[in-house]
Amino acid sequence: AEWRPDGRGRCKSHPPSLLQLSTADGVWLVDLEAAAVVEHPERPLVLFAEVLRSESVRKLGFAVQGDLDRLQLRCSPRAGFAPGFALTARRVVDLREACNRTLPGVEPPCAGGLAAQLSRWA
Repeated sequence: AEWRPDGRGRCKSHPPSLLQLSTADGVWLVDLEAAAVVEHPERPLVLFAEVLRSESVRKLGFAVQGDLDRLQLRCSPRAGFAPGFALTARRVVDLREACNRTLPGVEPPCAGGLAAQLSRWA
């Protein structure tokens, strides 16, 4: 999930505006600010919540809990969700945590640091 940066010293957390999903078969970018989504925010988020809860789908990401916390901001009763609705995820591999662990003979997914992972856009 991507969102507008929060201002320094401000308490307000901005809800996500873009949701990124990918599988071996495709990539989807969900514009959470699009008119159709703003009118019916529950539609893409309910589907996404089902995927998150699924035991048969492994989820990978960096700082996944932070993304879930931001997405939860869009799941209010005013947006069509039941009071107390909570996004939960099963079978999550947080790659940020994986980068901090090493196994003998196995190169971590972020070997070489961030600079080694970035593409050269020149």
